[in-house]
Amino acid sequence: MILDTLHEHIPRETIEVPIKRLDDYIKKRNLEKISLIKIDVEGFEFPVLKGLKNYFEITRDRPMIICEIVPSAYPALGESRLQLIEYMKSYGYWAYNIMNPKLKVDITKLKEGTNIIFRAV
Repeated sequence: MILDTLHEHIPRETIEVPIKRLDDYIKKRNLEKISLIKIDVEGFEFPVLKGLKNYFEITRDRPMIICEIVPSAYPALGESRLQLIEYMKSYGYWAYNIMNPKLKVDITKLKEGTNIIFRAV
């Protein structure tokens, strides 16, 4: 049964797509006063959030970020959820429950894909 589950997640084909850093996209379009960013990229949320590094470093704006965290993707990407937590904390963000935004979430304890809110405090 475990092998069947693993085989379901193996890509059967690859498609090349252009990518762009989110901070470059924001800069090119002169976007200002961003209040919300929504990220749902099936486990690639950490690379997307890393693509905001320059934005975070040049502005004090800290938009709320709704983000799906997919724990199973981190080992395959050579990353850890602890690294994600440290990265987000370095820009003032903490993870909160999407249904109860006052309740902090420890994303290292998530067992399955879960939507959370990153909010700067």
